[in-house]
Amino acid sequence: MLRTLEALALVVALAGCGGEPASSAEPDTTTDPSPGTVPTPDTATTETTTPPEPAAFSYVGEAALVALEQPRHYGDAGLTWGRSIAASVEPGWLLQVPEPWIWGEDLATIEADPTVEPDAPEGSYHPDFLLPYCDADGGCALGRCREVAATVERVGELPEQLCVGHSDGIWDEMYTVLASARVHADVSSLDFPDNPMSVDGVDEGRFLVALRNALRYLDSTGDPVDVRLLFGWLVNDVELDNRLRSRLAVLTEGIEDDTALRIWAGALNVDLLSWNHSKIIAADGERVLQGGINFYSGDYLYASPVHDLSMRMSGEPARDGHRYLDELWFHLAADWIDSGSGAWGDLDGSSSALKTKPAGMMPPPDSPYVGAAPAGDDPLGIPVVSLGRLGLIDREGILDPAPSDDAMLAAIQAAQSSLRFALQDLGPVKDGAIVDVPGIGELDLSYGWPVGLMETVAWRALDGVEVQLVVSETGAGAYSYGWTKRELLEAWRDTLEDDAALHAAVLEQYPSATDFLCERVALASPRVNDTDETWSDGSAMGLHSKLWIVDDRAFYIGSQNLYISNLFEWGLLVDDPALTADVLAIQWEPLWRYSARTAVSGPDAERCTLR
Repeated sequence: MLRTLEALALVVALAGCGGEPASSAEPDTTTDPSPGTVPTPDTATTETTTPPEPAAFSYVGEAALVALEQPRHYGDAGLTWGRSIAASVEPGWLLQVPEPWIWGEDLATIEADPTVEPDAPEGSYHPDFLLPYCDADGGCALGRCREVAATVERVGELPEQLCVGHSDGIWDEMYTVLASARVHADVSSLDFPDNPMSVDGVDEGRFLVALRNALRYLDSTGDPVDVRLLFGWLVNDVELDNRLRSRLAVLTEGIEDDTALRIWAGALNVDLLSWNHSKIIAADGERVLQGGINFYSGDYLYASPVHDLSMRMSGEPARDGHRYLDELWFHLAADWIDSGSGAWGDLDGSSSALKTKPAGMMPPPDSPYVGAAPAGDDPLGIPVVSLGRLGLIDREGILDPAPSDDAMLAAIQAAQSSLRFALQDLGPVKDGAIVDVPGIGELDLSYGWPVGLMETVAWRALDGVEVQLVVSETGAGAYSYGWTKRELLEAWRDTLEDDAALHAAVLEQYPSATDFLCERVALASPRVNDTDETWSDGSAMGLHSKLWIVDDRAFYIGSQNLYISNLFEWGLLVDDPALTADVLAIQWEPLWRYSARTAVSGPDAERCTLR
């Protein structure tokens, strides 16, 4: 199935549906970083206004907090970043697509698609999800029989059982979090759910239907829930308002104008290359689902799925998600003018928003969680640092728009034994730094390589830290920027040789930078079993996850990649060895087990590609 807007994101901005932080730059903590760069924090000399609380946090979390508590970030605590030692999770909190049962299976089993054919007997399948009904005894010719919460549209209804495919559980999880709201809900993503990239076309994919059913369920409760739907805007598209309206018309179908719900929706950017990329569903300041997964049925649910990760968590991180989106809504609403019809347009034409139910009201206030005291720091809870960035947003009161950049690099720099990465890419768009976008003109995509990150990882490897990376296979559509693994290593070698001090340190231990990378950096591309090199249709296997693990005791899952870009991002650094063990067992270890045979460097490589 076509890769819809994600493909345009590849051409227009730096986002394989992704975009991201930052990683590069000189180790200068005295000046603001240039857009999209990650300064290397000097934790030995950086002044802090308040030392981080050590309770529950290991040296990994403390390193991130030291970076965040520099003067330029400290005042933004509770806005773009936060800390908690009272978070919690429930079983099934790690959300992988395709789901974890796929590891080691043959492609016919993994890609079995239960979606009904157009001539299927009426009444044998769910008319919106297009999945067959089943019962406790099974009855699925393809897929697996599962109770689907998202089939419930009104209070009192019972969920129906459907035959589902390898990744259908993710939209059901999203439904469950949104439908749980009783006071306030936030939804953010790169793009509108199942956007067909056409004003006239309406692709009612399963993400869109699940979110629509959640809104219908909230309507049926009679509770006056505030719901904010915030999406990115990849280009200054003159049809944005129409596309926003077309998606909202489907999302709010069946909800009458006299509903107690209050629903706002908007699409936001501040520059052609700086727009929302966070993926958050938060409810009542209590529950949050966030990570890398977008609302694209075509990319995730059928043949040749992209691999991705999100997670569910409860407690203060949910409030942090609301507070972060407050900042985006503040910017979106700041320059709006009321058209008198329930629609607003940014004065400079760079954003669009609608108030849909009931019509004619001004944009929403802050969420009820701004300034709210944490529920309590239970020392038995999970230590979490929430990390956000605001792209090119610049307004009074925000000291620095990208605290996540400093904190992420500081946490990686704290590694003592291992660094493991599952990422889309490290480099920029390969085929030309300048692209011509019809109706817009030329865009410069020459952000370059994440030099700061590559140097930091190299320094840690010189100190004996094990380094493993899995990146998208070249040719994975919008989920690869086109670099081969050899080219990535060549760029890394150039980076090492350009840094005199680092290169000298390398040569003290190894004959050359080539020998160092071949022995100390293990680089591979994703596989799902012991035999198959591609998906069944010949498509290359791609990653869209933003996962990195430090010393097998702390990890990051969120929306922020480690290649350089300047988007609005949010994610969680979880500093907990028990949850990290879950990530290793469910995600990393099987990923590396089946991917190691593709390694072009490191201990698992038959021959290093640089030699």
